[in-house]
Amino acid sequence: MGTDSPYLFIRYGESWKFRLLRRFPWLLAILLNIEIMTGNQQTGDDPTIDAPADRELDLAALDGIKERSATIALEVVELMEKWSKEAPFIIHVKPTQGTGKTLGGMETIPHHIGPTAVFGPRHEDIKEDASHPALRSVFETHFEGKDKSCTNEKYEGRHYRVHPDVSADWCRGCSKRSSCSYFEAYDTLESRGLATGPDTSDPEWERFQKTQTSDGDGGLMGYTAVHQLLPYHPDVLDQWGGIRAVIIDESPWEAIGEQTAVLPLSDIRQAKKAVQRIQDEDSVSELPATLLKRLQVALQMLENLVSDESDRDDHEETYSQWSEIVEICEDKNLTDTLARAVSNERANKQSSGTSLIVGSLLEALPNIQQHTDRAWEEYESMVNQRPPEAFWRVEFESLQLRWMDTTALHKIATEKPICVLATEMPSELLNTMFDCPVVTITDNLKPQVDTLQMDTYKAVISTLRERGKLWDDLLDLTELAIQREQLLGNKVFIAVKKELMTRAENGQNTQPGVLEHMESRGYEVGEDFEIGNYYGLTGSNRFEDCNAVVLFGAPRLPNHVANYKALLSGLQSEDFHAKNTEGELRDALHRTRPAKKDGIHAYIWTNVVDFEDEFTGRYREGGVPDLKRSLTDKIEREKERQNVRTDIIEFVREYDGSPTATTITNELSGKGSKINRYRDELVVDGELELVKETNGPGRPSKKYRVSGTLTD
Repeated sequence: MGTDSPYLFIRYGESWKFRLLRRFPWLLAILLNIEIMTGNQQTGDDPTIDAPADRELDLAALDGIKERSATIALEVVELMEKWSKEAPFIIHVKPTQGTGKTLGGMETIPHHIGPTAVFGPRHEDIKEDASHPALRSVFETHFEGKDKSCTNEKYEGRHYRVHPDVSADWCRGCSKRSSCSYFEAYDTLESRGLATGPDTSDPEWERFQKTQTSDGDGGLMGYTAVHQLLPYHPDVLDQWGGIRAVIIDESPWEAIGEQTAVLPLSDIRQAKKAVQRIQDEDSVSELPATLLKRLQVALQMLENLVSDESDRDDHEETYSQWSEIVEICEDKNLTDTLARAVSNERANKQSSGTSLIVGSLLEALPNIQQHTDRAWEEYESMVNQRPPEAFWRVEFESLQLRWMDTTALHKIATEKPICVLATEMPSELLNTMFDCPVVTITDNLKPQVDTLQMDTYKAVISTLRERGKLWDDLLDLTELAIQREQLLGNKVFIAVKKELMTRAENGQNTQPGVLEHMESRGYEVGEDFEIGNYYGLTGSNRFEDCNAVVLFGAPRLPNHVANYKALLSGLQSEDFHAKNTEGELRDALHRTRPAKKDGIHAYIWTNVVDFEDEFTGRYREGGVPDLKRSLTDKIEREKERQNVRTDIIEFVREYDGSPTATTITNELSGKGSKINRYRDELVVDGELELVKETNGPGRPSKKYRVSGTLTD
């Protein structure tokens, strides 16, 4: 690829490193700057084989995103070459945000390792990455979700509610299948495969072709999809065997690591009625009558549990009853038949509720039992919870389930090398998800960030939810931050918990949220500020045009959610809370991509994380009064600076001729040092021009004029 490309192709073939070093000599310096951290990890498959060591890359020694991206990509390729089915491991790429890890990896890995499947957090984000001119010929195929694609009024929005077999039956007879984007990707790979020629009809192809190296790869294909599709592709995609590597962009925990189901009372009652009709009509002869009767009893107990205030005995009895059902349904065919039968019954009734009550429970219970057994062994405080509320609990007239099934993910991890690009995700969670050792790639880069941080309060959601004094203080501080950045010509990104973004809806407190408050003060979304919610920012590029960020309080997961994640990951609850909260704050701050900029301003209204050692730039912390004074002073100084600059320009513009530096200083009121400093700033900014006039022997005098004007 030409040197004007921001990323680097690495091709198939022997001695590829030699060819790269010959073509790009600067890569030698990059490779020599890689520091290998000590300490190996053992694999679970063979204790005699060590996984590669963790890596720390010296990105601080590199100036541009091109070099940083290439460094990261080269390291991933090298690790993938060491991967084997006998000693599998996960590659966790977690360098500083904004170093080109995603596009660099997408461009490099397919052209060296082979056809690559890329999974991202959102359809639009991953398609946007794949549309890069250097990538679109490789990743032109994208898999949409059924409910995102379906336009058949009879089925749209309902595929996720029914058993997959029922959904497949709908699709087979659908009149709109030929134009359905869900099947478009499958048809493309079925007809073309993963190693066919590129799409030369692409309008960008001719220009893209000119940037390639002379030893082309003969046309290579990969594809993109969202996280949730990863566990299914090995079974449903005929071309999966041709995939040589998997890239997972951003944290996949919530999408494929964690499974959840909310079973409301109304759906439980409808599922119970559906089973009763099946039992009465004897429409599914392969289901044993004893199983249907027991299922009816269990559904009735579940209804009682969710609809009434049950004590712990009822809780345990219902859980125990369902555990017995699961043991009876260990035969996968029987389980599928049961779930499919209920699903068909509900689907034919055109019900708006889900038909997966039975299926969700049958899938969740074996995993919940496994989690529970481990929790009882590791946490003495959990022995009285049968099962732990983190996995199985009743709230708001619904049964809420959480579980994780690592079987499918572990199988994939032992078949293909997997690279997870997730800067803020703890490596422990990847180890838990894939049940494999993890090799982590980090760096020593410290972006330029000037920071003001509150050191007196954590400002957690439970406190801010009350909308009291601290809430008002944070709103005031945020307004001051926006005022300052307005003067500097910058837009501010505000990160805040979702429920604090808009007006409270509980009827007890009608105060506006952060968004409404700022709008009521005359600040405009898109012009003065952008706003996003914690735990909804992963992978988003929406805030890259912001040069300042406000972290409005600390994100914190609800205790039952954190307890669940902690139990699965093997971390203590408070340790998980700390890692999760700190990671989310860092991720929010890096949404503005400080690694790509000469400097940004960060306003951190929480003391949960001390950022002083993570960035270069000025750092100041203090209480609310200190921060208000500091921001007010900065605003006044900036106003003064702009006023003096305006006065200088107007004086020079109106002056008869070109004034000297002494004339400007003497004629304008104010401190001479400030006038001189701001005058020099205007020259650097290109608003004033320095004119050197020679009037006889000696040093020429320095005179000034407004840029773009002619001398008299």
